[in-house]
Amino acid sequence: MVDVKLNDLESLCSGDLRALYIKLFNVEPPVKSRKDFLLGNISWAIQAKEQGQNFSLLRGKIISRVSKKTISSKTKYLVGTRIVREWKGVTYEVIVEEHGFRWQKHSYKSLSHIARKITGARWSGPRFFGLTNSKEVDGE
Repeated sequence: MVDVKLNDLESLCSGDLRALYIKLFNVEPPVKSRKDFLLGNISWAIQAKEQGQNFSLLRGKIISRVSKKTISSKTKYLVGTRIVREWKGVTYEVIVEEHGFRWQKHSYKSLSHIARKITGARWSGPRFFGLTNSKEVDGE
């Protein structure tokens, strides 16, 4: 494992980050990788290693689990979760409550009601807020 501290990563140039990425992952990063992409992947690998995890195996497990899950109207969101969406240059923030969602000091039973208020059109709330795959059928 490469002996680099998380605090040192920000000071590295893109070339150094690309070299570090190759050492960690044994593969070239994507050709047009931006610095924040490299920083994110490298820092994740370092943190996994610091916690005694094999980051390659851990990444595979995460991808496998995520690919099996779908989000539907039955999905339970953790109370207090912030859901943020930028639309037409305005950032909208929704807070998950115990029995619904809070947006602009009002409570709503579903994300779809909020999406409708924001856009003026019938939207699936989970899809509008980016909580579903485009391939999934929305349940809300």
